[in-house]
Amino acid sequence: MSFFKHVALHKYDLTDKGVSQACYDEIVIDNPVLEDVLSTEQIQVLADEMRERFKDYMRPLFASGGGYMTTGLYRDIVYTEYMLEHDLTYTEMLERVHVDEMLKRVAHMEWQDTQRAAWMGGDMPEYTVPEDCPF
Repeated sequence: MSFFKHVALHKYDLTDKGVSQACYDEIVIDNPVLEDVLSTEQIQVLADEMRERFKDYMRPLFASGGGYMTTGLYRDIVYTEYMLEHDLTYTEMLERVHVDEMLKRVAHMEWQDTQRAAWMGGDMPEYTVPEDCPF
């Protein structure tokens, strides 16, 4: 079951503004006549309230110590995705170059979830420029 039925959340920024925009779009797609009845500001109030409900909905997944995501689960996800992505055998997966790359991916996933948990808890996420950024 997904919270959003009409929009793909991954296409929006993971900020209050981005998620509010996703909520706004979801509301308007789900109820097209609202734009005829309510002003943009009124729909935005509904979207902001929906954003807070979404954060409450997601909070148990990222709660400190009680969340569902653990380092072991991150490693399982990364291992499987990496193996399929590079079409490697189990033996090839043990090569140092692949292990190092997978550990970097696990660390990145943990960082992402820490930032997501901070945002969901009402704190400001830490913004960094990725090493491979072309700008």
